[in-house]
Amino acid sequence: MLKKVGIGHGQKRFKDNNPNENWKKWHDALMSNPHPIRRPNGRAIPLYAWWNGQKLSVIEARKQIYIPELQKLLEKVREGQNIIIVEPDGAPLNLYPQGFEVNIDLLTILQDVTTVKDFPGSKLKSDKYVPYGHGYVIALTILEDLQRRNTE
Repeated sequence: MLKKVGIGHGQKRFKDNNPNENWKKWHDALMSNPHPIRRPNGRAIPLYAWWNGQKLSVIEARKQIYIPELQKLLEKVREGQNIIIVEPDGAPLNLYPQGFEVNIDLLTILQDVTTVKDFPGSKLKSDKYVPYGHGYVIALTILEDLQRRNTE
């Protein structure tokens, strides 16, 4: 299952040009690596993701790559498979040193947040990048599923 994480990372572009032979070699090596690679280019913020022949912004990549792929994990859970989620990304610690409680509304809002200044409750003016971690996606998926099942 960890291999799924590599799908989104393998589509990211860090230089402002379309994928070329070098990128394809890098991409193929990344995708065939037996071990997941969390940050194949360090902490560089990608310019876009290359997906189905399109350049996707960070937010569009979340919605078209990460969310659909990771929501497939829900099916595995429904089928009785156990999963472990390790979430190193999350709310900025300087805003929420004790963490914070999430709900469907907050997780939906966070899909469109990419900077600390836009994070709900932030009084900071920082343009520091805020990732939408995989744990958020899984939490949203499970919460939506529970909500649907409770209303049926």
